[in-house]
Amino acid sequence: MPILKAFPLGLPLYGTTTVILADGTTANKLTALGKAHLGVETNFGVIILEPNSSDVLIGIDFLRRFEKVLLLHTHKPAVILEDCKVVDAALSRKVTKENTQLPQT
Repeated sequence: MPILKAFPLGLPLYGTTTVILADGTTANKLTALGKAHLGVETNFGVIILEPNSSDVLIGIDFLRRFEKVLLLHTHKPAVILEDCKVVDAALSRKVTKENTQLPQT
């Protein structure tokens, strides 16, 4: 989360963490405690604060905390709920276990 967006929310600072970047280098990052809402669910966790970013990125830990999966369809992602309803209406058909399995080879 951009640090400039975190401060107005009053997120309490948590500390620092070391992350491994895509190029293999490491970087120390400030962290804050926060909560995220998805539908009626709320979960708490550690948020990495980015000084040079303007985007909020959601990582795999976020999805795991909500016990959700991410489905990529064409150009638009959608978060899938337990009952196979799609949070984002980008998909025109209902996602079911049967139509998400890979074809047999």
